[in-house]
Amino acid sequence: MDIYTFVTYMQLPIMLFALIKTWRYECARWFLITFASVELIDELMVPIVLTWHTHFYIWCVAISFVFLLPIIYRKPLAGWLYDRTGVEYFNRVYENHYFSLQEGAIFCIFSVSILINTVTYIEILLYKQYIIDNLYIKLFVRDFVSTFLHILMSLTLLTYAAKTPIREGNLSYEK
Repeated sequence: MDIYTFVTYMQLPIMLFALIKTWRYECARWFLITFASVELIDELMVPIVLTWHTHFYIWCVAISFVFLLPIIYRKPLAGWLYDRTGVEYFNRVYENHYFSLQEGAIFCIFSVSILINTVTYIEILLYKQYIIDNLYIKLFVRDFVSTFLHILMSLTLLTYAAKTPIREGNLSYEK
């Protein structure tokens, strides 16, 4: 296994570690469960999308947008689930939700990922149409940026887990 493969797959174990560390904090638990669900879908799709070659990069753009959903729609989803199920957990998550600094960093990380993969996809299409002669971004930039973003994401998730007791320690469900 090379370093790129390791870095690509290290996020789910880090998310599970963060989930175990923050289990007693309901808002963090809800964020990490929704985020890990998207990560699991992404990792399960990897063997399929790697065979797409050209369109792999548009998949990376699409899944990056999907990763933004737990950040943007986590509160409305908790409210919707509370309305449908009546489970008090979802109501507490809905009422105590707020946007953390680490979530902002994750949003920025995925925005950069969307940008670099979109540019790479356009570059590949231009190359296939013989408009450009070299895949400079694909060959020399994208993999390093992607690896850096994965490492940064892992560090952000660890920071999120470490800061959770400070952020959520004063909520009403804490004893």
